[in-house]
Amino acid sequence: MTQHQHDSIPTRFLSKSAQLVDGFSAVLGEPSLSQDTLVIRDGLLTSSVQRGSITCVVHGAPQAESVALAMLERYHREGTSFRLDRRINGTFLLLDRDKQFAVVGRDATGVHHLYLSQLRGQLFVSTRIEPFLGTVCTELSPIGCDLYLAYGISITPFPLYQGLHAALPGHCWRLTP
Repeated sequence: MTQHQHDSIPTRFLSKSAQLVDGFSAVLGEPSLSQDTLVIRDGLLTSSVQRGSITCVVHGAPQAESVALAMLERYHREGTSFRLDRRINGTFLLLDRDKQFAVVGRDATGVHHLYLSQLRGQLFVSTRIEPFLGTVCTELSPIGCDLYLAYGISITPFPLYQGLHAALPGHCWRLTP
């Protein structure tokens, strides 16, 4: 890949994310990007709440807006040391641009997916697989493909594409600079 192709990966990833019907995608760890690094497609299953530099988005939860508001309130009370309520449903992202702090995760029920991939110090996150294909992830995984052909489904933690990881249910990550 040329340097130009490398530079356009976050842009192409976010552009593909903007075409989604519902869900969210983000590129984290790149403060020098001139464009917004978060794409939210509010819809039936996704809701976002923003206060100043802080955005909270929840996908797949009943009453997603209420869940996002509760997470945001808790973050305002407790700051970066806050603990997530384990009863949260859906996948979520809380992003504080001023503090360069984020929490991203998937609920314990695991009904809605969260995909992650890391490339050159950037973390790519999305509720859908489509933004990764042909942008961040360009090569098939031999093990993932063999398992898919044998069982007819993609089996975690063996994704179809190299470098693409499905978050396991009940896991979350705190990201700081």
